Amino acid sequence: MTNTKEQMRREEHERLKEYERLYLGCLLTAAEKGKIETRLITTDFETKDYGRIYESVLKQYREGFNPSLLSLGDALPDIVDIIGGIEKSSDAPIAVYEKRIYEASKTRHFMTAIKIASESIGKIETDTIIKNLLPSLTEVTAARNEAGIKSAAELLKTDFPPIRWIVPGLIGEGLTMINGAPKIGKSWFVLNLAIAAAAGGKFLGALPTIETETLYLALEDTERRIHGRLKKLKAPEVDNLKITTQWRDGYMGLENYLKANSEIGLVIIDTLARFANIEDFNDYSLTTAPMARIKKIADDLDIAIVLIHHTKKGSADGDWTEAALGSQGLTGTTDSTILLDRPRSKKTKTSEEKDKDKNTATLYATGRDTADVIYNLKYDLDIGSWAITDAPKTKPGSGSNDERGGWPK
Repeated sequence: MTNTKEQMRREEHERLKEYERLYLGCLLTAAEKGKIETRLITTDFETKDYGRIYESVLKQYREGFNPSLLSLGDALPDIVDIIGGIEKSSDAPIAVYEKRIYEASKTRHFMTAIKIASESIGKIETDTIIKNLLPSLTEVTAARNEAGIKSAAELLKTDFPPIRWIVPGLIGEGLTMINGAPKIGKSWFVLNLAIAAAAGGKFLGALPTIETETLYLALEDTERRIHGRLKKLKAPEVDNLKITTQWRDGYMGLENYLKANSEIGLVIIDTLARFANIEDFNDYSLTTAPMARIKKIADDLDIAIVLIHHTKKGSADGDWTEAALGSQGLTGTTDSTILLDRPRSKKTKTSEEKDKDKNTATLYATGRDTADVIYNLKYDLDIGSWAITDAPKTKPGSGSNDERGGWPK
């Protein structure tokens, strides 16, 4: 049994050593692209020489150099052979390696704490044991937090690229959620968006788009239905628009696919409920965790992700951004929120009023990087086309947040 455990330990050590080697290769690639800031784990390595290489990479990068195998060899001549075994590679799996190295490091600290506790129980009072455990239990998490802390001076000296817009002033990089009641045309709305963005055409008949490859996860539809809708909308035959009606690989699968297809700038997920396994949309903690995971993908890759979600039944008074079905953790996590509101015809209305209801809608939008805006829309039921009918009540980019108003009537 002892030999088996020792063999398992050696095998785990070799696996972790390989993860660390691959991680360093990815880190060098990230450094060349100037994206090393988001790739910090600042914790100890199983292989101490790899830890020395890691620290040397960070030191050279922070001093304004582009670390390379040659520069690392000059800095650490006693381990040139080990450095030579590192190969630069795609940074696509870097988050996977980072997580495994971090978890292994955390496990070692826990094991150290357990050893301290087991050797101290019965010999030292409890408060002293707890005090002795704290360094082992806090070292890793403290280092992780410190990696993200910057001074105001550092931030002011940093040059950030401009926001990557898909529909300038309305939909940009980050996480956007589009809410609307069932069967009001949300899927048609985002298909309009997908086609416009992929072709670089006008969205809603008036808003310019920045052409980008688009991934549309139509998880409530079939390929036959999507085929029919594309035909109705007279969509151009563009390779820039990728469509799937099923997605079985979840968050990690989406992240890995987007890293391997970096030309994609817009992802549409229709719907949030079909993509994310959320047991209770009214539970704040259960909604914020999956939303945060999706937002992190958008932020890390500098892309726009649009989620489609349902609104609550009936109407309510107050802020229209509270229309989303579920807790406030949904809209609180997003960068932008859009509400599509199309009145439902009541039995007491005349035929003329009912026809008008079918063809009119209102778009309400707000965001961290956009002003509040309201558009009146026309919805063509026959072809599923949405179009703006007049100028917005609040101009995008005006900076005004005073016209959000109450619940749409």
